[in-house]
Amino acid sequence: MAATMPTHEGGALGVAGGCRKVSSYSLQPAAVKFGDTPNTHVQMNLRKRAVLQKNYTLELHFRTYYPDGLIFIVPGTPQKRMHYMMGALRNGRLQIVVKGRRKTEMTAQAVLNDGAWHHMILEKEDRKMTLSVDSIDPEKTKTPKKMNIGPIIYLGGIPEGATTLPESLVSKLPSFKGCMQGMKLNGHMEDLVGDKVKSHKVGQCFPQVERGSYFPGDAYAIYEKKFNVGNLLELELEFRTSEMNGILLSVSQPENYPSLSLELHNGKVVMQGDMGDRRPFVVEQALHSQFGLCDNRWHRIEASLTDNDQLTLRVDQQLGQ
Repeated sequence: MAATMPTHEGGALGVAGGCRKVSSYSLQPAAVKFGDTPNTHVQMNLRKRAVLQKNYTLELHFRTYYPDGLIFIVPGTPQKRMHYMMGALRNGRLQIVVKGRRKTEMTAQAVLNDGAWHHMILEKEDRKMTLSVDSIDPEKTKTPKKMNIGPIIYLGGIPEGATTLPESLVSKLPSFKGCMQGMKLNGHMEDLVGDKVKSHKVGQCFPQVERGSYFPGDAYAIYEKKFNVGNLLELELEFRTSEMNGILLSVSQPENYPSLSLELHNGKVVMQGDMGDRRPFVVEQALHSQFGLCDNRWHRIEASLTDNDQLTLRVDQQLGQ
């Protein structure tokens, strides 16, 4: 499940007395989205085998809301499986790891999982390596004297069971969830979406995103497999839609009680359930218009159940009945 969703900048079809439908979403040209499924990645075969063993400049733009994820990795040769070069987010900070006979690390100090585009520049001159991110003061280190890395670079993740990387490293590499674009190697723009690369289940990116989850109508998410409905409940969520009907949340035991559901039904927010005493309840709330909740704007739901069976449902601060 993605952690971002598109903003409705593509225009909306507003019909008097109807829902506000979005006509289209624009896409970010030449950008690639990772993380919708496991092991999403782009594999790039470098033109010259030794290009990353000499002096080079590697540039890349990335955007994510997740604190951890693999940006890129260059595995070692089959004869030197323990060698590699890697860039990854760890706790929101970009870390570069170079492993030859010894291991060298450096980490940019800024937290970068804020959903904005960030520009990474990695430069190597002789044994000096410099990492620059945006306008932050660069980090510098020395690389190992001998390093045998191969001609393949993976972006965003790695194929399952198909690399020369050591298993001890692979098991600790979370895939990147977000977008990348604008990769340059020694000033040459590298196409991330063309025929010269191999990609696995990558997607397209939207120019503007916001934190949240996007459900196109045939998707769902399981947030807690062992969630129990008890005597006390406090629930808050925000949603945005152009539809009059849809399930927002559902909790049910195998016996169908205790149970709780929150849905849109004919333009109203309806909450119903059974707390286990076989006394079902229903409470609903509508706005001033039947189409007030399908206007493609954010709406806030607040619900609470107290120990004296008092149920409260509010939609945009309006109290339900």
